[in-house]
Amino acid sequence: MKQQFRNRTKEKRLCSNAVSDILDYELVNEKEIFEILHKYRWVYKVIPYTPVDGPLGEFHRIYRELQKLSKYLLEKPNAKKAFVEYELIKNKTDNAIIEWLLNHEQLGKFLTKLYIDTFIADPEILAKGYEKIFAEFPLTVGVIDFYPLLDFIDTFSSHYSLILDKYHNPEGDGIHYINNIEYYEAKEVTLLDFIAPALKMPIEDVFKNHKEPFEVKRLKHLVPFKAYQRTSPSPQLQKAHDLFHNDQYAEAIQLYKELLVTRNDLDEAKAGLAISYFILEEYESAESVASSLSPYQYKELITLITKFKSGLQEGGLNDTKSYEIVDRFCEEALELEAGDIDRDYWINEYEDLFKSVSIAPEGLPSIANANYNGCKFKNIYDFHSKYVQRKFEQDILNRMTHKDAVEYFISRMDIYALDKILYYREYSDVDKPFFLEKLNIVFDTFKERGNIRLVSTNGVCKGCQHGHIGVAFVGDNDDTYLELMILSENDKVTDIFECNNFKFDTYNKELLGQRLFLHINEDEMPF
Repeated sequence: MKQQFRNRTKEKRLCSNAVSDILDYELVNEKEIFEILHKYRWVYKVIPYTPVDGPLGEFHRIYRELQKLSKYLLEKPNAKKAFVEYELIKNKTDNAIIEWLLNHEQLGKFLTKLYIDTFIADPEILAKGYEKIFAEFPLTVGVIDFYPLLDFIDTFSSHYSLILDKYHNPEGDGIHYINNIEYYEAKEVTLLDFIAPALKMPIEDVFKNHKEPFEVKRLKHLVPFKAYQRTSPSPQLQKAHDLFHNDQYAEAIQLYKELLVTRNDLDEAKAGLAISYFILEEYESAESVASSLSPYQYKELITLITKFKSGLQEGGLNDTKSYEIVDRFCEEALELEAGDIDRDYWINEYEDLFKSVSIAPEGLPSIANANYNGCKFKNIYDFHSKYVQRKFEQDILNRMTHKDAVEYFISRMDIYALDKILYYREYSDVDKPFFLEKLNIVFDTFKERGNIRLVSTNGVCKGCQHGHIGVAFVGDNDDTYLELMILSENDKVTDIFECNNFKFDTYNKELLGQRLFLHINEDEMPF
């Protein structure tokens, strides 16, 4: 009994100290939430929950609430990716929206719970920007880090409700009759359960992805969703635009032509007509209609129709204007890639653009078609290089071992790719997200010092992993370096940690710059 009492006393003291430390934060955002969860993870695991007042109960209540919030925050990259995909849907037809909803239905249903089991749903709290985690504790949680989740949830929920209202099939609710007795079949209901019967066609036909060449996508953007005619608003023009954006080009052509019989001043009708012909590959008709458009207002459209497509059909770009247009496309693609976008999505989205600027002689690697009449188009060249790199990295685990791939991405200071290929486990005795956060801080230091790449060189551990091969990563600008042991088993990296007794194979350490550290142990628990 005496030993039990001593253990209980220690547990209370640990929990009391933990609660005091957590409350000292006063305001926590995403970073602090994960910091607290990591710092006190062993207290939570080792000391069982006790449903009573006092330090044990207080600690578990606070920890569980922060843990619940962290599970939503972990989905933030997925929510951002889904929201970017939504914004990139140019023609938001029912089919396109339904496909997006189906792709992200599980995420949407999970994140919608954020409104149900947290304080986030209160508009006053959103306006204020923070709220107490519990009324009796002074600890508050900031709302700003949840905004990307809310953007996705609001968009998903609004479309989900509209689609259900439009396509709801009352016979698909799980109600069945056996011998005139009503039975309800409980099951996980998805969007498909509601809309598939209403669409009256195989669902794979509804969502078949007809890939369009990138130049077609660009042209379609020139036809507005809402008719902008200056005088005498025409419902027929709006209807033609609606048909166009529902990919019903033949029907749109008929309405555009009827409009232009009586009104020859509707340039947007002519543009819609020309682009419809172009998409249907009736190039002579497209060029004829485009020639009657204002050469100033529709210069890019006219050029695309009369020159750009024919140049691509002949196997490449064929004049300065075509190169200039594609160079702008490449610039936009590079800007998007540099932002917060899923790389697999980017590779698929710009596959057609890559093919149009690529010269690939049989049996030889692709090279960029970036030079014309003595002029080098930098965006074309940079886009081609970036696409080749991302395509290589997409299949990297088919080309090299897991350990070599990890070294490759560390050398490029690519935390996004490391997050993608590293398994979810502990590295340096800390959880993967925390480890990557510390590693990224080191990457930022390398970059601030002008280093673009890290040169990897092998060495040998003379300490706790005596004789094991380690890797040092040296900055290409200032010779700053980081020493790591990367352990693997069955072609899976199992641990990454710093080596404090590292002997270089090829470098004289005395001639190198400053050694950088992950500083992981500074955040360990004090007991």
